[in-house]
Amino acid sequence: MTARGRNDRRLAILGLASTGLAGVAELRRLERSPAWQRGFASHRGRGLGLSKALAAALEEQPAPERGEGVLAKTEAMGLDWVTFEDDRYPGELMHLANPPLVLWVKGRLPAPEEPRVGIVGSRRCSRYAGRVAENLGRDLGRRGVSVISGLARGVDGAAHRGCVEAGGKTTAIMGSGLARIYPPEHAGLVEAIVESGGGVITEFPPEAAPLPRNFPRRNRLIAALSQALVLVEATRKSGGLITVRWASDLGREVFAIPGQVDNPRAEGTLALIRDGVRCVTSAADIMQDMGWDDEEDGASVEQAQSKPASRRRLNARQQRVLALLDHEPCPLDDLLRGLEYSPGETLTLLLSLELDGWVAQEPGLRFRKLARQES
Repeated sequence: MTARGRNDRRLAILGLASTGLAGVAELRRLERSPAWQRGFASHRGRGLGLSKALAAALEEQPAPERGEGVLAKTEAMGLDWVTFEDDRYPGELMHLANPPLVLWVKGRLPAPEEPRVGIVGSRRCSRYAGRVAENLGRDLGRRGVSVISGLARGVDGAAHRGCVEAGGKTTAIMGSGLARIYPPEHAGLVEAIVESGGGVITEFPPEAAPLPRNFPRRNRLIAALSQALVLVEATRKSGGLITVRWASDLGREVFAIPGQVDNPRAEGTLALIRDGVRCVTSAADIMQDMGWDDEEDGASVEQAQSKPASRRRLNARQQRVLALLDHEPCPLDDLLRGLEYSPGETLTLLLSLELDGWVAQEPGLRFRKLARQES
């Protein structure tokens, strides 16, 4: 094929992908059409097994013309793009039943040689799950492991943030186009991911909306690009379980974080553990199970709080306050009922404990004890 022919084919593939209705399987069917073979022209789809929606889209505008418009938008946004025929296309995706024709990329694609762990879970996660996901992302990033997730609210966003804060590389996979960051409040997180050497990728063209049907497709990419997948928290109907099924079908290692037994949001995670999925509590557990070198210690994700260089001795009043706290947030009013101190005195003691790394404050004047390793 001539250079011009290769360029025309790439444009046609880009246009076909921009419909949001076609993958490699649909392209293979189109390639049986004489009209496509002559010049990548449109085809009504009769006898080729194409969906009516895809056939109508190609009849309305041939793939090469679509490709020219999408290419102009892609270049105007400064985005990278790769087709499934390019050397840079992640080979893991070709194990899917219907791989994406094109990936649009902001930043970089995950490097083939780097270890990669997917972290997924509920959008409406508990504070416990958000905290665990962020600590796990941070610990993996610190160990040179790339974190793969879906940029969603809740567990996904927390995992990305933790990895970025540790100076690690993380890849966010979107269920919309790169001109439609979703959720919108994660636009800053997208920039932070790219600036830290990671990337944001999607199989949807730049202007594609975050439609509900897109997210299961996104989930299969998370599973395919991960060498191991960790489910942090999920209900029995969570989209995270869809990703787990994809990962299992692709032969990936699947792990689960133990959830709180009285929390309905953790029912899916606990069910996986009951069914035999490996329970992990730290990045070190994952590194060991995957056979990856780990020079860090084995602190659990609940113990991965930053701690001061030296541990100060607590006075009697501080010890009294700390004794009333556990790892679940406690309202100030509940603390006051167990103390003879005034609200002002109690808040002063809590602040000193927070500065020394013993206590964390949550919204609503609630406080919890930080899990710490012994010095």
